[in-house]
Amino acid sequence: MPCLSLKTPKKMDNFVGRESTLEMLDEYLSPDTPATHHRLRSFAICGLGGIGKTELAVKYAYSRRQYFDVVFWLRANDEETLAADIAGIAVELGLTSASINVAAGRDIAMRWLSQPTRKSGLPDTSQNSLNWLLIYDNVDDLDVLRNNWPQFGTGSILITTRDAQAQHSRYAENGVNLAPLSDTESQDLIQRLTHVPATPSQEEALCLLSKKLDGLPLAINHVSAVFRKMGLSHSELLRCCSKGGIDKILERQGKIQGGRYLYWSLDRLSDPARALLQVISLLDQDNIPRKMLLYRTSKAKLRNYPSCVAEYMDAQEELFSSSLLNLDRDQWKLSLHRLVQDLVRLSMDEDTLFAAFHMALDLVIIGWPFQSTKDHNPIARLEKCEQVFPSVLCLKDGLKQLINTSPHFPLNVDIARLLNDAGRYMLERGLPDETKSLCELALEIGQRLEGVQSSSQEAIATIRESHSVLGIALAETTGNGKVGSSA
Repeated sequence: MPCLSLKTPKKMDNFVGRESTLEMLDEYLSPDTPATHHRLRSFAICGLGGIGKTELAVKYAYSRRQYFDVVFWLRANDEETLAADIAGIAVELGLTSASINVAAGRDIAMRWLSQPTRKSGLPDTSQNSLNWLLIYDNVDDLDVLRNNWPQFGTGSILITTRDAQAQHSRYAENGVNLAPLSDTESQDLIQRLTHVPATPSQEEALCLLSKKLDGLPLAINHVSAVFRKMGLSHSELLRCCSKGGIDKILERQGKIQGGRYLYWSLDRLSDPARALLQVISLLDQDNIPRKMLLYRTSKAKLRNYPSCVAEYMDAQEELFSSSLLNLDRDQWKLSLHRLVQDLVRLSMDEDTLFAAFHMALDLVIIGWPFQSTKDHNPIARLEKCEQVFPSVLCLKDGLKQLINTSPHFPLNVDIARLLNDAGRYMLERGLPDETKSLCELALEIGQRLEGVQSSSQEAIATIRESHSVLGIALAETTGNGKVGSSA
């Protein structure tokens, strides 16, 4: 102790403004506030994509770390990832080993959060008790919190979400709809990111440019990246944005809330960089193993996808320099903002989407450590599964949507095999309830392929496998006394 575990998020060196909001967070989350000292404290930061919710949460974690003995960052995109991150609390605090299944690890972490102590077995005195802060990032579906929320304890919980109703929910006592940066704050951020202070002759251009970007930190970040890359002055960039040159520098890709637009440099990307970004946009936006994108595949064909390591490195560097992609050098994982992810997906036509989806599926299938019938060792494959599984979940959700909206989307038995084995992995992690959605989709795919002559026998095998895994999951769920919830 103290323990600050933020994983992917990094300290925001260029953070500006939000002082009043930080003070509001102190009011509701600080353990030193007398009115809330003896109960659980919670607060929701709500707002549209790109408004700076995650950045504000990171700033709070670092700037207020003296208030808390333990701070943990939890990815709340889906229930499986969130449960695994909560189980990780028990591992990082040394309460259990990394080989324990997720459900058991989560229970251990929840018990500790209800009565956090420096040393177990000693009385819960002021000298032995601790203050903790949990940050649930990207809670856009409040249902993921149902089984992953501390029921007891006196800690602090900060939520970031696009759902404005979260601040009036059973989870968050209070909240705020995060407003765009003010004109002054936007100008300050532009100058910090471009490393070019505005001269008196450029001040008016900087002011007008900040107004065009609507105070959205993500938009400011992307425009500043183009500024640095092209060596423009503030007035030159403003002129390009105002007089039709926008299509040569930044492409207007998507309309978001309140009639505001975000500007993107997608039109300036090379073909390999764009194809790489299209595949990445279909995977988990926070947790993409870089080496997975380098696998050689001969099955899926996406036009212009990097064909060798050198071409891949050039495309990746281009995405980095455009601030469209981030790299966690500690774990060598890639990430991108969810709004970038959404807009890249929307920019693809149907043929490109199908090709990119199959490319992403093929890369994940190559990277997934399928269970061996001869040498079954769930512990040995645990680490590899943890790296790839978040992207399996993203592809599963995308597949369900594609199957429902595009009946002619081409399917194959390898997809069903992946989903079935991912379902087995959930069993190994002690989460039989989560097995159901994976294997039911695999079953649907197998049934659609059963009548196709070229894959009929293989499809029948995947159908049997789906039923087998679902049966085991049902038996384990029933054994745990959850028949009612499963039904």
